[in-house]
Amino acid sequence: MTDIKTRLLNQIHTARAELDAALAALTPEQMEARTAPDAWSAKDTLAHIGLWEQMLVQFQLPGLRPEEPYVVAGVTITEYDVDDMNAQFRAAWRDRPLAEVRAFYERSHQETLAAIQACSDARLTEKGRYPDEPDDYPVVNIILSETVEHYEEHIDHVRAAAR
Repeated sequence: MTDIKTRLLNQIHTARAELDAALAALTPEQMEARTAPDAWSAKDTLAHIGLWEQMLVQFQLPGLRPEEPYVVAGVTITEYDVDDMNAQFRAAWRDRPLAEVRAFYERSHQETLAAIQACSDARLTEKGRYPDEPDDYPVVNIILSETVEHYEEHIDHVRAAAR
């Protein structure tokens, strides 16, 4: 395995292990609890992370620009608007059983790791794939955004569910 891929996967494994440790501290009741009707539960966060990893696997890593509408994990996306997509994902996955969401979260992560393993260094360092991306933004940064940074963004919410 190349140095760039080894470093990337090590960062992902470290951040994911921290998130998974926070999740392991929660009971099923804590996983599903919401502080308010519109609040996200830890379970909602798992589905959210899994769905964005699916975006990475289905579109970003293969270098595809989805034509609208498109489907991710059973959710039809009509417009690439992050807030709207998150709302659609949440509505579609909010009431699914915890076991199903956990399995999806794990499966999405395994698919993400496999997709990264399949990428060449040239692909990982490719820049300027889309007109709306900065010219100096390589694919590896997209991967970090949808994995390490995403886990770090949501870990405090997961930890708060234990209180």
